[in-house]
Amino acid sequence: MALGVLNGTGESPPGTVVLYEQEENLNTAFSAFKHGSGKDSNIVLSPQPSNSPNDPLNWPLHKKNLTYFIVFVNSILLASIPAPSIAPATFLLAGKLGRSLEDIAKLSGYQLLLCGCFGLVLVLHTPKSDIQLDSLTGIETDFSNIHRPIVSALAHKYGKRPQFLLASLMGVIGTVICIASGEDYNVLLAGRIVQGFGSTAYESLSIAVIGDLFFVHQRSLRTGLTILTLTCLVSLVAIIGGPITEHLGWRYLFIIYLPFSIVGAVAAFLFLPETQFRREVGREDVVPKESIHVPKGTRDRVTGVEEGSSPEKMKHAHVESGGEMKLGEGSTSTAVSTTEEKKTFVHELALFSGVYTETGLFKLFLAPFATLLNLSVVWSILVGGFCIAFYVSLSYILAQIFSVPPYNLNAAQNGYFYVGALIGGLLSGVLGSMLGDLITTKLTKWNNGIYEPEFRIPVLILSALLYAIGWFVFKWRLDNPTPHGYYLAAFCHGCLCAAVTIGSTATSLYILDSYRTSATEVFIVSMTIKNLLFYGFSNFMNDWAADDGPSQVLKTYGIVTMCIMGTSLPIYVLGKVIRRFIMRVGVMEKLAKAYV
Repeated sequence: MALGVLNGTGESPPGTVVLYEQEENLNTAFSAFKHGSGKDSNIVLSPQPSNSPNDPLNWPLHKKNLTYFIVFVNSILLASIPAPSIAPATFLLAGKLGRSLEDIAKLSGYQLLLCGCFGLVLVLHTPKSDIQLDSLTGIETDFSNIHRPIVSALAHKYGKRPQFLLASLMGVIGTVICIASGEDYNVLLAGRIVQGFGSTAYESLSIAVIGDLFFVHQRSLRTGLTILTLTCLVSLVAIIGGPITEHLGWRYLFIIYLPFSIVGAVAAFLFLPETQFRREVGREDVVPKESIHVPKGTRDRVTGVEEGSSPEKMKHAHVESGGEMKLGEGSTSTAVSTTEEKKTFVHELALFSGVYTETGLFKLFLAPFATLLNLSVVWSILVGGFCIAFYVSLSYILAQIFSVPPYNLNAAQNGYFYVGALIGGLLSGVLGSMLGDLITTKLTKWNNGIYEPEFRIPVLILSALLYAIGWFVFKWRLDNPTPHGYYLAAFCHGCLCAAVTIGSTATSLYILDSYRTSATEVFIVSMTIKNLLFYGFSNFMNDWAADDGPSQVLKTYGIVTMCIMGTSLPIYVLGKVIRRFIMRVGVMEKLAKAYV
């Protein structure tokens, strides 16, 4: 066992890589692989970049960061803002539109059921949904579920850029319809549905883009920030949306939002190039056969080139070699191809860049089913799907709890309640990612520089602790209400948001590092299941809280969540064995071949 991770027998499975070159692993063929530079010179790049100047892994670092920044900002604008913006105005909207809370929730829920079933039957290809069924929020995300399966399959077939551009356009159009709706419920509903299509690509593909652009050691903070946009930033939206609704009216939510969505759409067209790239299956497996030996001191290194440097610089890089060597599978040349022409800025503005797989769309639709045969995937769905569903569904009853005595909060004050979640999410998104990186780095170095994806899991101990505080202290506060008790409740809500962010980041990184070629499918399956849970919750949450009390809801959520988090220990111990078994059976490999 390596630091508690059961090794098993046989060759190393995908995900196990030499990340830090130390004396213990210097005498291996890892010396022939591309490394980082400067302070990262002892890091073996994983996945290994190809020799193409158009490989996103070979892009200059500033171009990678700009691309990520555009996806990050548009994830906020199109995936985070629309859904929860009117959540604090649940009571107000119900009165203005002449709808009961139950009717609005069920209307959203039926849409979720339709879309969830459609996604499962057709494709089961739905990624992260941010559904919040307060007021009309669920309707929007619900119809996006119809689109998400198609978006993900089309992204594999034709690339991610067309999906991002279409989503940006639909977000703008949907907002315009909402502004023009007046107080006509049906027109507003239509606008929310169209607006929902705008969230699909950014919720589905944002984490996959990180895998396209960055190496393993560069992903943690960026993944944490992306998860943050889909968790805690919805709290910021509620904080702002509440006062706007209270003082200006709910239509101004869309009027103020429109110019930002337009700017995001233009930025996507100009600065969001295609990140999809056809690379060899298994190329990122930088663990060679154990029988391969390279004389000590032998090392191919691209010198004078910064990580993420442009292909032009790499063409003139000096390659140092200390002697003859025989490389195993996964070895790569250290020079970027000089025969393939580099795409210009104008070329990258094209809406389509070609076909990335010959596999038919129907097979792409069905491919995610295979991921459910993987126990690690089931675990990630529990931690990254069910636990998030519990947290998000809590928003269904927050207004029901705090709009009545002894709290008596209005729409603006209900929005301010989310300050705790905002702070918790921001701290966990940044500090939690840094802590996770620190733990992973320490464990990797203690493991002689060999990185195991399971080293992403220990940070979930902190997530479990925050879940326990959030659910059970929140329950105690509701059992012992006071006029100002919402302050402690807001703190607990922040703990829950922090736990969700840390847990989602850790599981996303684990899947991304362990099963990179099928990671998008795993995220999609998780979100499809989560969306079906949202539908189920929408049918009974308000009645359950009214009949048994909201503290009973929190108690149930807390117990189930802690049981789910407890499954992380066996996955940490057996995760590598599962990866090796999946490799031998070939489930994920066959799935990966469907996309090349």
